[in-house]
Amino acid sequence: MSTTVQTFPASLGEVLASADAAVTNPDVTRTRANITVGQALEAEEREAVRRSVDAQFPVVSAFLADSERPAAHPVSDDDTGHFPFCAPGLCVERRTADSTFTEHSSAPATLPVPAGMSGTGPLLSAELYANSESVGVSFGFDAGGEGVALDSAGAARVIESVADFLEHMRALHAQMLEGASPKLTAWVRDLEAYVEGEADPRAAYAEVADAIHAKRRCQAYAWCIERGEHDDHQGVALEVTVPGGESPYVNARLLAFEKRSEVIGFCESDLTPGQARQEAAKLREFADRLEGLAAVAEAGR
Repeated sequence: MSTTVQTFPASLGEVLASADAAVTNPDVTRTRANITVGQALEAEEREAVRRSVDAQFPVVSAFLADSERPAAHPVSDDDTGHFPFCAPGLCVERRTADSTFTEHSSAPATLPVPAGMSGTGPLLSAELYANSESVGVSFGFDAGGEGVALDSAGAARVIESVADFLEHMRALHAQMLEGASPKLTAWVRDLEAYVEGEADPRAAYAEVADAIHAKRRCQAYAWCIERGEHDDHQGVALEVTVPGGESPYVNARLLAFEKRSEVIGFCESDLTPGQARQEAAKLREFADRLEGLAAVAEAGR
């Protein structure tokens, strides 16, 4: 892992804005005190020439851009200059017009992104890196795409922080397991005792699993009251009965049959949502008229 930082001159607009701020407010210093207006003008001219070359001679521009990048060549795994941490195939030799140097890298340690979390790269990664032109080994640490090169002391602090984090996570996980409801904990203990007490624990466990599956709620419709395996679905019944009556004179419920869309079972008919609304309007009209009859009966007393 290597990082090259190149500082570019400030733009003319930045220099002029900085100078203007310094004039209006003596306490403000220029953003880049070592860049003069003349230097900014020169940089602007160079940038204009570069853009012109890019536009008129794209092939030449691409060639010049490629020639500025250090060429990378894999270093043989048998090379004597490797560090003990070097991983096969990861070390490269880079050549520029002025120098040749070797980058040595270890295999990265990675923490993948948990399932359900956005992102494709590792959540955390770390690796060792050394450059033949520099002294010492760096500890590269990356979190979410932003990395830093650490010395030995810095790496030790990160390791200590990660260790504390893991210890805290383990404590939280233990509390999570202990947080199960007392009823569930007691049920699990009884289940374990039952399975272990059977002559064939494996068969006993399968029997329990089948029984639980048979009581499982419908996975297709939240309103379905059926349990276990079923193809036909039905919801809770809405019923109206007369005082003292045994069977309802009006009833309705949601229904869904295999390979068919949902319908409303109304009395002895299966209605579409539109038809169900029409019947609801009739019932509202009937209820209003029933209220009217009650009013007439009361007035005639």
